[in-house]
Amino acid sequence: MYQKTFAWYDFAIITTLGVIHMSTSAIFLCASGFFPLLLIATVLLRSDHLLGGLPKPYNARACQGKNWRGAFPYLSKQDIREFLSIFVEGFAFSHKERLKLNPEDQILQIYRALYPCRGCADALEVETLAKYIKERYGFSLGDVWHEKITLGELFQITQGVHSL
Repeated sequence: MYQKTFAWYDFAIITTLGVIHMSTSAIFLCASGFFPLLLIATVLLRSDHLLGGLPKPYNARACQGKNWRGAFPYLSKQDIREFLSIFVEGFAFSHKERLKLNPEDQILQIYRALYPCRGCADALEVETLAKYIKERYGFSLGDVWHEKITLGELFQITQGVHSL
Protein backbone atom coordinates (compact mmCIF):
# COMPACT_ATOMS: atom_id res chain seq x y z
CA MET A 1 0.00 0.00 0.00
CA TYR A 2 1.31 3.43 -1.00
CA GLN A 3 -0.05 6.61 0.56
CA LYS A 4 0.72 10.15 -0.58
CA THR A 5 -0.53 13.30 1.13
CA PHE A 6 -0.57 16.51 -0.85
CA ALA A 7 0.68 19.57 1.01
CA TRP A 8 -2.06 21.91 -0.20
CA TYR A 9 -4.89 19.59 0.82
CA ASP A 10 -5.23 17.35 3.81
CA PHE A 11 -6.36 14.19 2.10
CA ALA A 12 -4.67 11.01 1.00
CA ILE A 13 -4.72 9.03 -2.18
CA ILE A 14 -4.15 5.40 -1.37
CA THR A 15 -2.90 3.02 -4.02
CA THR A 16 -3.24 -0.73 -3.50
CA LEU A 17 -2.02 -3.00 -6.27
CA GLY A 18 -2.25 -0.16 -8.77
CA VAL A 19 -5.86 0.74 -7.90
CA ILE A 20 -6.43 4.26 -6.61
CA HIS A 21 -8.92 4.65 -3.78
CA MET A 22 -10.29 8.07 -2.95
CA SER A 23 -13.22 9.00 -0.82
CA THR A 24 -16.00 11.21 -2.18
CA SER A 25 -14.71 14.12 -0.13
CA ALA A 26 -11.27 13.73 -1.67
CA ILE A 27 -12.77 13.86 -5.15
CA PHE A 28 -14.79 16.93 -4.16
CA LEU A 29 -11.67 18.60 -2.78
CA CYS A 30 -9.80 17.69 -5.91
CA ALA A 31 -12.49 19.10 -8.18
CA SER A 32 -13.20 22.18 -6.10
CA GLY A 33 -9.53 22.93 -5.61
CA PHE A 34 -8.06 22.23 -9.01
CA PHE A 35 -10.79 23.69 -11.22
CA PRO A 36 -10.45 27.26 -9.89
CA LEU A 37 -6.67 26.97 -10.02
CA LEU A 38 -6.84 25.68 -13.58
CA LEU A 39 -9.23 28.48 -14.54
CA ILE A 40 -7.03 31.15 -12.99
CA ALA A 41 -3.90 29.70 -14.57
CA THR A 42 -5.55 29.62 -17.99
CA VAL A 43 -6.66 33.24 -17.73
CA LEU A 44 -3.26 34.38 -16.53
CA LEU A 45 -1.29 32.43 -19.09
CA ARG A 46 -3.41 33.85 -21.89
CA SER A 47 -2.84 37.37 -20.63
CA ASP A 48 0.04 39.55 -21.78
CA HIS A 49 -0.45 41.34 -18.50
CA LEU A 50 1.10 38.41 -16.63
CA LEU A 51 4.42 39.30 -18.17
CA GLY A 52 4.01 43.01 -17.46
CA GLY A 53 3.00 43.88 -21.00
CA LEU A 54 0.38 46.36 -22.05
CA PRO A 55 -2.87 44.87 -23.31
CA LYS A 56 -3.83 45.00 -26.96
CA PRO A 57 -4.00 47.42 -28.82
CA TYR A 58 -1.69 49.51 -26.64
CA ASN A 59 1.23 47.08 -26.85
CA ALA A 60 1.50 47.41 -30.64
CA ARG A 61 2.01 51.16 -30.58
CA ALA A 62 5.15 53.10 -31.27
CA CYS A 63 6.41 55.68 -28.78
CA GLN A 64 3.78 58.29 -27.94
CA GLY A 65 6.27 60.79 -26.50
CA LYS A 66 5.61 63.24 -29.33
CA ASN A 67 1.89 63.27 -28.46
CA TRP A 68 2.66 63.92 -24.79
CA ARG A 69 5.03 66.77 -25.67
CA GLY A 70 2.44 68.17 -28.10
CA ALA A 71 -0.28 68.09 -25.46
CA PHE A 72 1.95 69.47 -22.69
CA PRO A 73 4.73 71.52 -24.31
CA TYR A 74 5.23 73.58 -21.15
CA LEU A 75 6.06 70.53 -19.00
CA SER A 76 9.32 68.61 -18.99
CA LYS A 77 9.86 65.13 -20.37
CA GLN A 78 10.91 64.14 -16.87
CA ASP A 79 7.50 65.16 -15.44
CA ILE A 80 5.71 63.17 -18.14
CA ARG A 81 7.89 60.09 -17.63
CA GLU A 82 7.51 60.26 -13.86
CA PHE A 83 3.71 60.36 -14.17
CA LEU A 84 3.69 57.49 -16.67
CA SER A 85 6.01 55.50 -14.40
CA ILE A 86 3.53 55.89 -11.56
CA PHE A 87 0.71 54.76 -13.84
CA VAL A 88 2.50 51.68 -15.20
CA GLU A 89 3.67 50.77 -11.71
CA GLY A 90 0.10 50.96 -10.43
CA PHE A 91 -1.09 48.72 -13.24
CA ALA A 92 1.98 46.43 -13.03
CA PHE A 93 3.03 47.14 -16.61
CA SER A 94 6.64 47.19 -17.75
CA HIS A 95 8.37 50.56 -17.45
CA LYS A 96 9.74 49.97 -20.95
CA GLU A 97 6.24 50.36 -22.36
CA ARG A 98 5.15 53.50 -20.53
CA LEU A 99 5.64 55.75 -23.55
CA LYS A 100 3.29 53.59 -25.63
CA LEU A 101 0.46 55.20 -23.68
CA ASN A 102 -1.20 58.25 -25.17
CA PRO A 103 -2.59 61.27 -23.30
CA GLU A 104 -6.01 60.54 -24.88
CA ASP A 105 -6.13 56.98 -23.48
CA GLN A 106 -8.95 56.51 -21.01
CA ILE A 107 -7.86 54.79 -17.80
CA LEU A 108 -11.05 52.74 -17.64
CA GLN A 109 -10.56 51.57 -21.25
CA ILE A 110 -7.05 50.35 -20.38
CA TYR A 111 -8.49 48.58 -17.36
CA ARG A 112 -11.24 46.96 -19.46
CA ALA A 113 -8.66 45.80 -22.00
CA LEU A 114 -7.09 43.87 -19.11
CA TYR A 115 -10.40 42.61 -17.73
CA PRO A 116 -12.94 42.45 -20.55
CA CYS A 117 -15.56 40.58 -18.54
CA ARG A 118 -17.36 42.63 -15.96
CA GLY A 119 -17.23 41.21 -12.47
CA CYS A 120 -13.90 39.46 -13.02
CA ALA A 121 -11.50 39.53 -10.13
CA ASP A 122 -8.71 42.01 -10.73
CA ALA A 123 -5.37 42.81 -9.18
CA LEU A 124 -6.57 46.14 -7.72
CA GLU A 125 -4.80 48.20 -10.37
CA VAL A 126 -6.99 51.29 -10.00
CA GLU A 127 -6.76 51.14 -6.21
CA THR A 128 -2.98 50.80 -6.42
CA LEU A 129 -2.80 53.72 -8.82
CA ALA A 130 -4.94 55.78 -6.42
CA LYS A 131 -2.54 54.97 -3.60
CA TYR A 132 0.48 56.03 -5.66
CA ILE A 133 -1.25 59.25 -6.80
CA LYS A 134 -2.06 60.11 -3.18
CA GLU A 135 1.51 59.40 -2.05
CA ARG A 136 3.20 61.34 -4.87
CA TYR A 137 0.81 64.16 -5.69
CA GLY A 138 -1.16 64.51 -2.45
CA PHE A 139 -4.74 64.22 -3.68
CA SER A 140 -7.34 61.49 -3.88
CA LEU A 141 -7.99 59.95 -7.28
CA GLY A 142 -11.59 59.47 -6.17
CA ASP A 143 -12.04 63.25 -5.96
CA VAL A 144 -11.34 63.70 -9.69
CA TRP A 145 -12.45 60.33 -11.05
CA HIS A 146 -15.03 59.95 -13.78
CA GLU A 147 -15.52 57.08 -16.21
CA LYS A 148 -13.91 58.85 -19.16
CA ILE A 149 -10.89 60.34 -17.40
CA THR A 150 -7.85 60.19 -19.66
CA LEU A 151 -4.20 59.85 -18.80
CA GLY A 152 -3.65 63.39 -20.11
CA GLU A 153 -6.42 64.80 -17.95
CA LEU A 154 -5.09 63.05 -14.85
CA PHE A 155 -1.56 64.20 -15.69
CA GLN A 156 -2.74 67.80 -16.00
CA ILE A 157 -4.46 67.54 -12.61
CA THR A 158 -1.36 66.06 -10.99
CA GLN A 159 0.75 68.90 -12.29
CA GLY A 160 -1.71 71.54 -11.10
CA VAL A 161 -1.97 70.05 -7.62
CA HIS A 162 1.71 69.22 -7.45
CA SER A 163 2.83 72.74 -8.34
CA LEU A 164 0.83 74.37 -5.49
